[in-house]
Amino acid sequence: MSVCVGMCDQVEDMLKRSFAEFHAQRSHPEALQKLAEGKARLDALRAKPWPHSPHATWALGCWMSALHETAVSMSNGAEIVYA
Repeated sequence: MSVCVGMCDQVEDMLKRSFAEFHAQRSHPEALQKLAEGKARLDALRAKPWPHSPHATWALGCWMSALHETAVSMSNGAEIVYA
């Protein structure tokens, strides 16, 4: 009896995946349209000049320094502990 229950569960899961895939494919054109719109917005943002400010430059330097320290500590086999 447990074999039948297991097989029924597998068939039920297969049917759920089939219906989910059908709905995913059905809504695919809208997803592609949204993706194209998002890419166009991203391209428009990338075309704008990057704003220069002393604070932004300082923050970027701090971030790069922290990233470098993390990479060095990981390459030394140290464990990183987040507080």
